[in-house]
Amino acid sequence: MLGFDFARFSGMFDVVIAGAGPAGGHLARLLAGRGRSVLLVDAIPDWRHNPFSSAGLPLEALDRWGLPHGLVKARWRGLDIVSTAERGHWEGDRDRGAVLDFGELRAFLGQEACAQGAELRLGTRLVGWDALPEGGCRVRLASCAGIKEVQARVLVDATGPARAAFGLRPGTDYLYGVGLEHLVEVDEATYRRFGDRLVFYLGRGWVPGGYGWVFPMGQGRLKVGAGLFTVGRGAGRPGLEPFVQRLLREEVRAEARVLDTHGGVLRYARGLGDTYASGPVIAIGDAVSTLNVLGGEGIRFAMEGVEIALPFVEAALGDPGRGFHGYERAMKKRFRHSWNQCEALAIRKYLEEDDSRFDRMVRLLKKQDLDLLMDVLFHYRFGRALRAAGAGYLLGKLWRKLRGG
Repeated sequence: MLGFDFARFSGMFDVVIAGAGPAGGHLARLLAGRGRSVLLVDAIPDWRHNPFSSAGLPLEALDRWGLPHGLVKARWRGLDIVSTAERGHWEGDRDRGAVLDFGELRAFLGQEACAQGAELRLGTRLVGWDALPEGGCRVRLASCAGIKEVQARVLVDATGPARAAFGLRPGTDYLYGVGLEHLVEVDEATYRRFGDRLVFYLGRGWVPGGYGWVFPMGQGRLKVGAGLFTVGRGAGRPGLEPFVQRLLREEVRAEARVLDTHGGVLRYARGLGDTYASGPVIAIGDAVSTLNVLGGEGIRFAMEGVEIALPFVEAALGDPGRGFHGYERAMKKRFRHSWNQCEALAIRKYLEEDDSRFDRMVRLLKKQDLDLLMDVLFHYRFGRALRAAGAGYLLGKLWRKLRGG
């Protein structure tokens, strides 16, 4: 799968997909399953390379997108939210979610696409494209073997923050984030403290301008990480290692053997101001900000966005002259309202709030049950939290403050 075998490579495809993450891999398996000729490429040399994603998601996502339970490294049924002076603890009576191995998830989607007939090339990246007068485009791909040109009726940009097909859109403001995560091995007693829950750390007392986390990974392993956000390119932000080390020292509180360290960058276009399509090229996944910037969650939304994009790709294959009319509108109809709320809250929460408001928020949420917390954290039903609190003056005031009103 590394690079191209120039001697056998056909060079003609219905669809070339650049980026084999959740969005690209899911689209490849869907299109190949419909009989389309698909080439899926990714710059990573193998599936284990830089597998950055916390990969925590609600349990129902597994069945919705046909993800095998073998990808699950741990299941969680409870949540903790820890601020500088408060600690909220919610215990569930059943499993609520899963933590996946992100590298194995990508491998599974890529292998499923291949089983359906797609071509897969790792160690290969998109470096350019040109529209052809007769329709479709010429795609330039680079690997260790050099530059290869192929033709595609449709090119899909699934390269996430790289946005390899279109680049960053001039005049668009981006919210930048950077994350660092250690996979560590701990003793059995330590693992039991975290093995059935997700734990989030908020406030400047933990990670100024961001948040931290400890997630279970099964077999005595934990994910311990931190993420920082900024408007602009993030120059001059402090490194993340001290914050991760503090979580290990003060929360894990045990000798931890580091098995892997990885990190990643996100670029979220404020107001969903990305380029969605142009000519024979369409963008999906994080390349069109299909992620919740408030919590950094993107896997299930990338896959949902693919299912919005699929009929537009099929229509363009059937009629090359029609382009992707209506795709951007369909994506924004699904995501814009929730994402605008999450964006406003994220900027306020991570970049402007002081720790006293985080503490107050945790105190208020401690009065609510886990079902409501799941609604807020994973389904963004913020209004339900207000109603459950009786729309009291204090919570209403906090909501207006978070929204910037």
